[in-house]
Amino acid sequence: MIKSSISWMCLVSLAFSFDVNFSLETKYGDGKAVKEQAGTEEEYNFIENILDINSTFDNGLFVSTQLEYSDPPIFGIPVNGLNNFVVDYMRDNYSVKLGNLYSLYARGLSLNMTQNQNIDYDNSVTGIEFKYTLNDLNLFGVWGTSEFNYRSNPASIETDLRLDNNIFFIGSEYYHDKIGMLQYSLLYEESKIGIDHINKYYSENSDIGKELSDRFPDGINESVNSDILKTIDHNLAWNYQFLRADFYIEKVWNTYTKILGDTESGSKLYLSLYFDIAGTGITYEYKNYDQKYHIPTLSGQPIGFREGNSTLASRNSHTINWGDEVGHQIELNRSIGAFQWMGNLSFAYKHAIDGHESVSFPQILRMEKDDDIYHQYPFRQLYSEISGYTLNDKLYFKLGVDKFDEFKGYNNPESVTAFTFPSMLTYDLGGGNSITSYIERQKRVQEKIDKDMIISENVDFINNYFSFTFNYLNYLSVSFFYDDEITNKSVWSPPNYPEELCLDDGWNWNGSLCSNIEDEKFNEWVGYDISYKINSTSQLSLFYGSQKGGLVCANGVCAEQPGFDDGIKVTLRTIF
Repeated sequence: MIKSSISWMCLVSLAFSFDVNFSLETKYGDGKAVKEQAGTEEEYNFIENILDINSTFDNGLFVSTQLEYSDPPIFGIPVNGLNNFVVDYMRDNYSVKLGNLYSLYARGLSLNMTQNQNIDYDNSVTGIEFKYTLNDLNLFGVWGTSEFNYRSNPASIETDLRLDNNIFFIGSEYYHDKIGMLQYSLLYEESKIGIDHINKYYSENSDIGKELSDRFPDGINESVNSDILKTIDHNLAWNYQFLRADFYIEKVWNTYTKILGDTESGSKLYLSLYFDIAGTGITYEYKNYDQKYHIPTLSGQPIGFREGNSTLASRNSHTINWGDEVGHQIELNRSIGAFQWMGNLSFAYKHAIDGHESVSFPQILRMEKDDDIYHQYPFRQLYSEISGYTLNDKLYFKLGVDKFDEFKGYNNPESVTAFTFPSMLTYDLGGGNSITSYIERQKRVQEKIDKDMIISENVDFINNYFSFTFNYLNYLSVSFFYDDEITNKSVWSPPNYPEELCLDDGWNWNGSLCSNIEDEKFNEWVGYDISYKINSTSQLSLFYGSQKGGLVCANGVCAEQPGFDDGIKVTLRTIF
């Protein structure tokens, strides 16, 4: 199908006056998938082919098509056929777009439609979008429908929840030298959810599931087969620049219907401020998302924390709660001599529940386990980095330190604490040759308390990551990857646990506490990669070995990629 599409488009481009280009990405893999949460290993084979065809006509018409043949894919369900299609017609002061729409308005608090193949995420709508410009005034609107498929658990290979959406979105944007940019938009959305997916929410331990269970303690009525959820957003955004500072604020007032319930009022607020003091660039962000029982489908607001590119640190990524989260982030950037320094502090938490005081600023900075803050699921991350060139600009380095803390749960608290030391070195050998190395080390502690069984579980991890790449003449690179993990797990009883019960259970008694300490476990993953730059627009990569799995996140949306063991991967990327 992909081959015939290329031939057909080439013939049409010869007959009509337009330019066409193709972008093809092919991935093949054969090995074993390791699912860490389930502790299982199974055969893992995939073949993915994604072809993007972009055509530009002389009259302002632009046509974009994406074809995909993935059976089986790396992630998600098999696809064979047209993935998305859009026709965009642009003139001097207006444009009209038809097809699969991917658009961002303001900072995405109401509308941010994106596609990410790496996490099998797509919240686009099929419909029509228009934009009209009259001097400093812009008018815009979107109407469309969608089938939004998503996951109840990031560890699921395939999506297991679905909403059928109808949306109407309209707004305007005005710019003036004195007041900056003002934007207002209105979103009306209807989402249909089937009974199977209602029951899935009902059985979950989420805020929506708990609220459903409280209203329907005896279960959902058998006569119910679906429900229509309605959402209305009033969105107001303002951007203003003054005294070399940049200020942005966006506020959403909304109403939404709960599953099989009444209408609730909610809100979303995001603001950012950038300014410079004595050569130090300071960026501050604040978020307050409060729509606890709403199911987001079209929005993708700022996450308000740092998503780094460190291999080890990224495995501790915070999964944002789009409906119930308050957060702050501050980032500092400054030149220190010939080097650049960056520091980042971010933290977030849920709104306080009845009967508990809200977490205080000192508590979120301390993140002490004895504080009564677990019910707000607090998260805190500190990162510092210095980078620059040295040795006559031959060596580029980046050295960092990352501290991650997150508390979860209340009845059965959980906590994660991690220290990560990432580093990157690149040395220019001259003549188009270079070597690059990533060296990282992490110490992570996970703690769980089961109040029903009156035990606590501690798991200590020590991880090391190393990669080395030799780049020859900017067209051939050879890489080596090494990743290891040492695990120590122990389970402890509370103080004053009876000695006789401890011995009956086959655990260890140290004179005051009862414990079960497992043997130390060691795992390692080794891989090799050869990448060849065929020409300026084509590259072929061959990987052999093993890779550790884990969460992959993009703008707060996460999916767990399975580990890859003892296999081969081939990737071809080309533009023609």
